[in-house]
Amino acid sequence: MIYLKNIYYNILNRGKLKLGLDLFFLNEGTIQALGAYVGSINNETTRLLNPRPGSLIVTGTFKIGKLSRIHKGCAIQVDGNFTIGDYSYLNPNCIVICKHDIIIGNHCAIAWGCTVMDDNLHKTESLKDASIIIGNHVWIGSDCKIYKGAKIADGTVIAAGSIVFGETEPYSLYAGNPARLIKSNYKWQL
Repeated sequence: MIYLKNIYYNILNRGKLKLGLDLFFLNEGTIQALGAYVGSINNETTRLLNPRPGSLIVTGTFKIGKLSRIHKGCAIQVDGNFTIGDYSYLNPNCIVICKHDIIIGNHCAIAWGCTVMDDNLHKTESLKDASIIIGNHVWIGSDCKIYKGAKIADGTVIAAGSIVFGETEPYSLYAGNPARLIKSNYKWQL
């Protein structure tokens, strides 16, 4: 069964859009697919939940895994390659700007109001790898900023309000601006 009622996401697609397994649109709005392939939709798993206006603009490749969720008010622009693994979620009012590559692993929790950007949105002479990789089982607290080149290892917790643009150690707690190691061998449950 496919539920496409009361859609609030505007999807502009000039690239590939792959929405894993079932897609439920639970609120008002419209979908537009301008050319190109729109992936298959089956089973009951993937949700874009958006009771307040948000946007999903895809001119690159967008992939979302099973039982992953993007909640209300998120603004997502994908000109590069954006992937969310299985059982992960972005809570309300997150901003994602993907000009290159952003990979979010499985079982990740990204709290309210986070920003994930792999580009400065203006020309610079930076040779730094712009891709962002968020490993598996990562928890990112509210209002965090994740900027180009960030590599967040498996099991890492990023405290609320932190700014990340470097690499983290696995199973550790980071906090601050810039995010610094607070505690190693840190475990959390989703």
